[in-house]
Amino acid sequence: MKILVLGKYDPYVSVGGAEKYAKDQLDELSSFDNEIIAVFSSKSAKGYEKRISKNIRIIVLPKLFELLESPFTKPFYRFLMKGRPELVWMHLPNPFWELYMLFYLLIKGKHFKLVSTYHADAPHYTIVSKIADFLRMFWLFPLLKKHDMMISTSKEYAHHSFVLRYFLDKTVILPIKIREDELKIRPRRPKIKLGKNDRIVLFIGRLHGYKGVEYLIEAFANVLKKVNNAKLVIAGDGPLKNRLINLSRNLSIDSNVYFLGRVSNAEKVWLLKNSDLFVLPSINRGEAFGIAMIEAMYFSRPVISTRIKGSGVTFVNKDGVTGIVVEPMNAEQLSKAIIKLLSNGKQRNKLGRNAKKRALKLFIKKRKEKYFQNIVEIV
Repeated sequence: MKILVLGKYDPYVSVGGAEKYAKDQLDELSSFDNEIIAVFSSKSAKGYEKRISKNIRIIVLPKLFELLESPFTKPFYRFLMKGRPELVWMHLPNPFWELYMLFYLLIKGKHFKLVSTYHADAPHYTIVSKIADFLRMFWLFPLLKKHDMMISTSKEYAHHSFVLRYFLDKTVILPIKIREDELKIRPRRPKIKLGKNDRIVLFIGRLHGYKGVEYLIEAFANVLKKVNNAKLVIAGDGPLKNRLINLSRNLSIDSNVYFLGRVSNAEKVWLLKNSDLFVLPSINRGEAFGIAMIEAMYFSRPVISTRIKGSGVTFVNKDGVTGIVVEPMNAEQLSKAIIKLLSNGKQRNKLGRNAKKRALKLFIKKRKEKYFQNIVEIV
């Protein structure tokens, strides 16, 4: 089948949950002999083209400007008109491209099946972002009405989304799965000094507001009063990195907090294998699922996460079964949970074993499994 995939950023270059999902999607669909053109936005003013395999052609359009973290490019219409795809698969949210697609459908009509993976509602950080998202509804709702199918990564998210809950009759739940072969690689130790007796608390993710890493750092200051050999390892990059580094310095815990920046897959595997527990302190539904939790669970690491109503995070990590769930933006609860697990190896190991079982049962993709291909065949 001829498939056009429309996403935000090149998943073979960018790191993030939506990008990882798109990469796995492209790799799988190409293995079933679909002919795929995938179009993305560049993070710079330069675009490029490349061929990933005989079945995947990537086109990255240059970014003209960015508004509220949404890239603006020229329209992708030539790939719809000349490519004549049988299926178009979009990744949302992507406001400008949503508007482009609606205009195209209104003017040219619909000559293809239309499917979208709805990764998350746009988080509201400021009055401006709230106004922008309100205006977005004027084109997003008409666009979704023209869809053949919507995909959500969890039932919880679909039923609480201020958009998807109006389209549940055409929404399919497709939880995120990760490929085991990406985790079964030779680990490589990052440049970090850790002792044999150090207790490692690990966070992996983008250093963005919705991740709530500042609450984890504040909590860790209390953890060190009880567990003096604890180390907090933060792997990832983002706009809040310098602010978070300064916070750890102001709390006088910077000698026990390591900011590694972006790590390779091999380094990530080493961290997951050698950590004692994993923490995802996200504060709102900008965290729609939490792929890093699955990776930690695969390596039998208990997870401490937050209770975000209507997010897939509550579906992945089960309180008292695979880890501990605390209230968001609550450094005190977070510190108590970390201290509890670092101080109780028996409980930590039990939760870790349960986490491994849950990961293998629900979130690990089998080789040659028809996951995205099933959608192509039934839409």
